[in-house]
Amino acid sequence: MVGQRFRPSWALAAGCVSAALAFAQTNSGDASARYAAAGQQALAAGRYAEAQTDYEKLAKLEPGIAEVHATLAVIDFKLRDYERAVGEVQTAQRLKPSLPKLDSLLGMAQAELGRFAEALPGLEKGFKQ
Repeated sequence: MVGQRFRPSWALAAGCVSAALAFAQTNSGDASARYAAAGQQALAAGRYAEAQTDYEKLAKLEPGIAEVHATLAVIDFKLRDYERAVGEVQTAQRLKPSLPKLDSLLGMAQAELGRFAEALPGLEKGFKQ
């Protein structure tokens, strides 16, 4: 389906990871920084289940950081948990509507779930960017 032809933007993932890591290191305790760093390393190495665990822990410590939820959405998409990816994108959008490229990821996840009418606006917006 869509996931085999399209890939979530790695620029989005890198930006989200960098922002989450920077926030965790400057505004939070050592645990947040550890989870952010470990999650970033796991994600970069393609160890998505491990990255998911680290970012879930980070999200519990820092629930209001949109970039953490956006990164979880990318990870969930890679793990083919599209329903969960949709939820994480929606959380990230609610927290920070200006976060770029989330519409594309949302559209791809919705398309994977067969929700083509819902997916189309996000995919169209992504193609225009």
